Amino acid sequence: MDNIELDLCYFFKRIIVVERLA
Repeated sequence: MDNIELDLCYFFKRIIVVERLA
């Protein structure tokens, strides 16, 4: 199984959190 999709989802969620805190 590839976790690429999960990695991308986590990556984008992290960016959203950073943008909110910024």
